[in-house]
Amino acid sequence: CRQFGVAYAGVSYVKKTRDYARTLAISHNGQCVDNIDYMLAGGPCNKVSDVDRWKYLAYLDEAQNSYPDCTVFKDLDIRSYAGYPLCRGDDSPLGIIFVMHHEPLQNEPIIRHALQRLSGRVSAELEQILQRSRLDDLVNQLQSANQTKARFLASISHELRTPLNAIIGFSEALHYVDKTNLTGERVLDF
Repeated sequence: CRQFGVAYAGVSYVKKTRDYARTLAISHNGQCVDNIDYMLAGGPCNKVSDVDRWKYLAYLDEAQNSYPDCTVFKDLDIRSYAGYPLCRGDDSPLGIIFVMHHEPLQNEPIIRHALQRLSGRVSAELEQILQRSRLDDLVNQLQSANQTKARFLASISHELRTPLNAIIGFSEALHYVDKTNLTGERVLDF
């Protein structure tokens, strides 16, 4: 933040529905602050993350006037904004890296260059985090399925054991009949 002379700097992840985003890291005057969810509609992030116009966007001054419905700008008293898209390997929207300030944005060419340079690295890291998260979810699903299978097999094993014991006992009785020359009626008495 201090290097660029801005109050806020952050990274947001655009949700699959593309109607809102969540900050993954946000700094205010060099201090980390709580992440927030925000609607894309009514704010500049909607234009930055638009699939058809996936591009850098800057409002050097009067950002609030350009987006009067943007609650983030109102709540934080933001006058200037610059955002650069974060793309997946296939160029689909992933997120946004941005800076915001209470005063007109200074050094915009430097900020633009820095956001552009950072966007590739941040995109790659964000994709790895998302991939790890998907893999963790898959591992949890597989572990749950394995536990369900184990419970099912334990239940079936118990349910099958009783009738199988009866069949084994009866077949042993039949085997006994062959060796002792007992009649079938006699075997039923056992």
